[in-house]
Amino acid sequence: METLTEFLQEYTAEERAKAPIREAERKEWVAAVERLMVQLQDWLTDADTNCMLRVSIKVVKCNEPYLGEYEVPSLVVRYRGRTVRVLPVARDIEENRTLLASQRRDASQVIITDGAIEYPLYFHQGRHGEYWTILDDDENYFPRRLDRDAFEAALIHLWE
Repeated sequence: METLTEFLQEYTAEERAKAPIREAERKEWVAAVERLMVQLQDWLTDADTNCMLRVSIKVVKCNEPYLGEYEVPSLVVRYRGRTVRVLPVARDIEENRTLLASQRRDASQVIITDGAIEYPLYFHQGRHGEYWTILDDDENYFPRRLDRDAFEAALIHLWE
């Protein structure tokens, strides 16, 4: 039987060895979310020719078992007294959290939500670069590549 001191020393050694990798992955995730927020803001600016929207960036804290605690931007969009938020959930979500997660382990997730309805966004990296997908709101929850049309459709649905 090992002592608590031995257990903690072993854990500390493992944590120190993983720290540089974990820090690189955390920075990569935060940068991907920052790029997403900039893209979404650009789409909103282009669409809002009559200045009807109030858009702001809010920094939120996330805490994940592997990445630890970190700050990441979120987006708040207000229209006629209604608020939609684009909130980072986690870089590594639980395998069974959503239908898509059962198809892809360790999915990275952000949600578009009005507090009642959620549109999950998932981050993907591959040989063709990085991209985001969004789950549609029909009963099949079909993932499609996030583009301006998909983003606008989600916002309209949340504000209807």
